Amino acid sequence: MNRRDWLATSIGLATWPQILEAQQHAKEAAKASTAHFAYFDAASAAEVEALTSEIIPTDETPGAKEAGVVYFIDRALTTFDKESQPAYKTGLAEIAAKRTILFPGSTSCVALTPAQRVELLKAVENTRFFQLLRGHTMFGFLADPSYGGNRDGAGYKTMQYQPAHTYSSPFGFYDIAGNEGAK
Repeated sequence: MNRRDWLATSIGLATWPQILEAQQHAKEAAKASTAHFAYFDAASAAEVEALTSEIIPTDETPGAKEAGVVYFIDRALTTFDKESQPAYKTGLAEIAAKRTILFPGSTSCVALTPAQRVELLKAVENTRFFQLLRGHTMFGFLADPSYGGNRDGAGYKTMQYQPAHTYSSPFGFYDIAGNEGAK
């Protein structure tokens, strides 16, 4: 099996249009002067943004906030990953409960200091919700910026990656050699 066949069978290309749609929504929402969320209310979006901002924090390079990850996640929950809506609803409630235990008197994750948010995330890092949130954060951060997520190439800048529209050899020479050997 060549790598194109492997990619087609392992990723499930049926979801690519929805992923691209979510990225486009993220791009448009991030550009808008007022954010419009399809799934999150303003308070939930702020909580998710605060949490994702600790998963990929801002330092000398842009973080999840600058990349518009919350917009990508919001759109994902109304398109290709609708089945995760209950996980976000219960997951955010569980994080709020854990926050109240760890930091009595706190009102939200947004109100916590960055160090407190990191402590909170460490307390829930073995939960399924944290794994989901981290995955969505990474995907939104590293997605092609022309479709949203990774706004202004924030993820690319972090990796010092320079995207190119075309690539020259040796990219793809593996398929040529593999196909010749099969003949």
